[in-house]
Amino acid sequence: MKNAIPFLILVATVACQVDSTSDAYGNFEATEVIVSAEATGRLIDFFAEEGSGVKKGLKL
Repeated sequence: MKNAIPFLILVATVACQVDSTSDAYGNFEATEVIVSAEATGRLIDFFAEEGSGVKKGLKL
């Protein structure tokens, strides 16, 4: 344990150094989709994952 403390201090010091240059610039765009039910009720399971394709009218 005594050897771990200086190592952790070294890692924290190196990790906290400020670098004034950036690796990349740009804008990120996303499409937000709201899933709603046709009738009131509770949604128990939703098996679709982000990025997966779902066809209209698909029943699981």
